[in-house]
Amino acid sequence: MELKYEYLLYTHASAGGIALIAGLCAAFLKKGSKGHSRLGKTFACFMASSAISALLLALWHPNPFLLGIGFFTLYLVSSGWIWIRRMPFGKKVKLAKAIGAAGILAAIYMFYVGITGKSGGIILYVFAGILSIFSLADLVVKTAPNKAAGKHGGRMGGALVAAVTAFMATNVYFLPPLLVWLGPTVIGTPLIILGIRRFYTRSKSKNDEG
Repeated sequence: MELKYEYLLYTHASAGGIALIAGLCAAFLKKGSKGHSRLGKTFACFMASSAISALLLALWHPNPFLLGIGFFTLYLVSSGWIWIRRMPFGKKVKLAKAIGAAGILAAIYMFYVGITGKSGGIILYVFAGILSIFSLADLVVKTAPNKAAGKHGGRMGGALVAAVTAFMATNVYFLPPLLVWLGPTVIGTPLIILGIRRFYTRSKSKNDEG
């Protein structure tokens, strides 16, 4: 039984490593290019695999903190993927709302774990807060078709930050845990916002030229 658990752990770590490399490469390629799209799909698939395996690991050997992080990551990848999929916009919105509802439930669970003192504390509060903001936006904010790319970028960027955080949490031991877990979010969030703004600025410039 423990051997099977180790195989699942290796699968989780390997999927996360591949996702991290693919995500970092995609982030530096031109948005909308074939390279960005292909690497983005690779990132999404392996990041989803890493998140699902994290959920299984957390259930196998009960770990409320890991379970919450798994839900958080799976939401980011799922929502980010839906907003960029080629499908009727109305269907896209409905699927995003369903994922947002699941995200709210996951955020409630994460807050509960933190409040009851089982694990996580402020780290879970921060991630649950981010999850709540994104999920509520999916549920209650009316999204225009031209804003879907921004939602995709925000959530996939968040998933990449989660991959960086996981890498640091398992490999960086000389920094305080709080800095390891929240540092990538503090640094990554402004970069994601900047990237989305630059994308829309370039898109507007091309439309004006056209």
